[in-house]
This record gives sequence, C-alpha cells and structure tokens, in this order.
Amino acid sequence: MSSPLTRPCPAERSSSTVALSDPDAAFSALCEDMAEHGLTPERPSAGCARVEVDGMTLSLQTSANHLVIDVTAPGASGLFFLKEAVTQHILRIDAAAGAAMTWSDGGAADRPPNFQEGRVEGVDHLGDDLLRLDLSVADAGAFARDGLHVKAMIPARHDRPPVWPRVAANGTTIWPKGADELHVRYYTLRRVDVEAGRVWIDVVLHPGGRIAGWCETARPGARIGLMGPGGGALPAGDGPALIVGDRTALPAIARLLEDMPDAPRATVVVPRVRLRDGGAYLPDSTHDLVELDPTIFTDPSALSEAVGDAARLAGGPARAWFGGEFDAALAMRRLFRQELGLSKGTQMSVAYWRRGRVTDASAADEH
Repeated sequence: MSSPLTRPCPAERSSSTVALSDPDAAFSALCEDMAEHGLTPERPSAGCARVEVDGMTLSLQTSANHLVIDVTAPGASGLFFLKEAVTQHILRIDAAAGAAMTWSDGGAADRPPNFQEGRVEGVDHLGDDLLRLDLSVADAGAFARDGLHVKAMIPARHDRPPVWPRVAANGTTIWPKGADELHVRYYTLRRVDVEAGRVWIDVVLHPGGRIAGWCETARPGARIGLMGPGGGALPAGDGPALIVGDRTALPAIARLLEDMPDAPRATVVVPRVRLRDGGAYLPDSTHDLVELDPTIFTDPSALSEAVGDAARLAGGPARAWFGGEFDAALAMRRLFRQELGLSKGTQMSVAYWRRGRVTDASAADEH
C-alpha cells in the first residue's frame, strides 16, 4: 500500500556546548544565517534565541567562552539533518571549533541514520524513456514520512563495490573520496510499500545520466544507496492548489495527487505523456488536468504564459508547486509571487535539472 507523505514521529533531542573565542559573534552570525533563510528567531533575552520550523527547533544560548546549542526534531533522521546543518554553520564561522564539536546523543557512526541500502528487485520499462526501479529496503517505513525526495548514490566507478558514507563525531557526513567516490543525485520516491519493505523510483532516461544509465543495466541484487527522505511536499493549506511540472516532476506530482483530497480542486499542468501500454501516468482524480505540448516546458516564457492563463481561468490558487528545469523554476517562482500574489510560505519551485548540464535530474534548488 502507498503510505502518506507524513506520519507522526517521536521527537528526538540533542545538545552541544561549543568552545568559542567570541561566542557573541558566533551567536549573531547564526541569527543572521537564519534570517537569510527567511527564519526570524525569538529573542527572549540577550544572548538567547529560538526558532521553530517544520516541527524542528533550534535554541542558542551564549555563556562565557561557549555557545550552547539545543536541537529537537521529529525522528532520528530529522535530528541528524538539523545537527549537520548547525555544525556546517559553525564550521564556516570557526573551523577549529566546528571540527571539535560533539553532540549529547552520540558521535561517530558507520552510517547516517537516514541512510539505507536498496537492493534491486526488478526494473520495469514504463515507456520509451521512463523506467521504474523496484527496490527492497530494510525499513520502508522510514521513507513513508518527512518528504518526497531521496539522495540516490552509486559508485562513480562501476567496477568498484560501494563504500557508503559515515558520520563524523561532530555530526557531519563523511563522504568517500578518490576511487570510492559516489555519484549522488536526488530522486522522488514514487511509491512506498511499508508492509512489503519496498520502494519504487521512476527514472527519466536521457543521454549522459549516470544513475539513469546504471538503472538501464541493473540486475536483481544490485545495490544503491538511499538517504532521506526530505522536501518536495505541497505547501500546506486548504485552498485551491496549482501544481505544475515537466516529465522529471511527474513522480512527485503523482505522489502529491495521491496524498491530497479531491476538494478543494487543484489545477494540474503537465506535459502530455502516455505509457507503453497506452495508459496515463498520473492517478485518476477529480482535479483539473491541463496537458501541454512537452516542448513548452523547455521555454520558460511560453510556460509562464500558459500556466498563468490556466491559473487565472481556475480563479487563482491559494498555493502552488513547480518541479522541472532550473530556468523554468525561476520563471515559475516569479509567476507565483509577482503575478499570482503568492507569499513565501504558499509556493515552492523545485529545480530537478539544468539545461546544458549533462547529468541526472536532481532536486538542486528549492525556492
């Protein structure tokens, strides 16, 4: 069975006391970093700050020669993500202090808590340039919450067995280098079956894509690393939604449609796509489906005009989501904000790939 995008997860907590020559400067720099990301921390007293976003909290408190950091998040994966993000900020402020950091819930580990190894069970060619990778995993339930995207990874050199990432004592990921380097790209989890211990990833085939090429020749038992999930969900709200995406975003759009009620109605703008068996890729729903010529999705100006017309015809959205090419994502961001009047928290534009860059599609930028 398909699982919902989010499930309740018990809160996890950790803290770190960082020795710094100037903790007040580090405190100010961290607060400025949060502000640059659109987060406004509460400042209950001098040298104290707290911010909460997506169920995660970060608290800072200065003391003599130290900065005390406290973090909470829903689940071990969320906590790992937050700890690593905080440590990376400290490393930029004071490299020596960041390298020496430790966390109260533990240090070095053989694997990140959000990492699992997937084993190929089969590959199904859905269409001429679309295939489905069927993977077995030890804990499919971990992929049934917290987002749509995973980092998929294979050895950059196909003649070597995979060496997976580890965790340093300061909470950051240690990626293998040299001959053991990994090729890493983001993909959407098309389906998660918790009971069967399986996940499905749909891959658009294209020349030069390393992971796409690997999938074409993958045999049962082949191993691929997965980290996540995270990101990609439709902005929260009860109002009508506008959902737009090119071929690379179809797996995410299918997940969004499966996990949202039919009312209020959404306007879904996608390229015309038919599978090898003649069927439609997207699941049946009562939402308004607008199918465009696929070439429009490679022309940001034409796409903006077509999507704007569809949105205004539907009466205007209360929230919006886009996935596709980088320049198109920027154009959609402008459309959502400037023409449709959507605020930061009600729209998301995700770049899955970039024209002129021969690589696998990835969720490179979220705006």
